Amino acid sequence: DRGEKWCYVCVCVFVFFCQAEDGIRDRLVTGVQTCALPIFENVFARHARHGEATRRAIETWGLETVCRDPREHSDSLTAVMLPDGVDADAYRRVVLDAFNMSLGNGLSKLQGKVFRIGHLGDFNDLMLVATLGGVEMGFELAGVPHAKGGVQTAMDYLCDGDSAKGSVRAAG
Repeated sequence: DRGEKWCYVCVCVFVFFCQAEDGIRDRLVTGVQTCALPIFENVFARHARHGEATRRAIETWGLETVCRDPREHSDSLTAVMLPDGVDADAYRRVVLDAFNMSLGNGLSKLQGKVFRIGHLGDFNDLMLVATLGGVEMGFELAGVPHAKGGVQTAMDYLCDGDSAKGSVRAAG
């Protein structure tokens, strides 16, 4: 994403010149704020959209996230609880072998019980839909009990007029 790269350049310039004289430093800070803050807002908004789309897919599949309090949901990563008796690490291996797609593992007490979906950084709507498609196809291949349609739910949310504001859309 061009904006994120420009933002990175601004931050690097800021760090490089942080030892500059006060007047120069003040002008540099103002420039970075003017250029970078709107870009950061767009990045954070995209992460929030992707987190919400992912959570909606999980709900449609009839599964749960590890996070129980919606106010605490992460916009960068979602941990998905698999049904009792389903080995999340075995499921992740199926997805990796079938689609060359790596899902995060559960940590500590959640090892083998959850997998993690990352949805941050240089990541767009199409990448998220493809990731969720790999997850749902993996459920079928691995025999994970679930309801179908999570990917469609996420796509519906991402294409909704209110949700899609600010995302790049093709003309025509």
